[in-house]
Amino acid sequence: MTLRESEPRSPSVKPKPKPKPKPRPKPTKEDRRRWVANAKVRHEQLRQRFATDDDAILTFGEWIALNSLSERQGRRILADSGGPVVTMITDKKIGISRGANRAWLASRSRSRP
Repeated sequence: MTLRESEPRSPSVKPKPKPKPKPRPKPTKEDRRRWVANAKVRHEQLRQRFATDDDAILTFGEWIALNSLSERQGRRILADSGGPVVTMITDKKIGISRGANRAWLASRSRSRP
């Protein structure tokens, strides 16, 4: 018999079960309407804020909101060679000037045949 075998066993400690997260209530139609209305208000405020200043730098999030793009679409456009000129705000943060965005949109416009 070894020394360890002669010692009384300690009761096994069971880990406490993790509490289940409370389910979120399903959003109602009124909630969704309010979210859409708030998004439209923020979008319009952003358009008014940058309407006149061509030197203003838009962050990536502001740029995709201004042009009504998803994040994925915005990244795809910037990765393509035909996107607007990008300004490096920091090492990792990018921005697009209002003037560059306006020039890019003008280059993308076409007249009806």
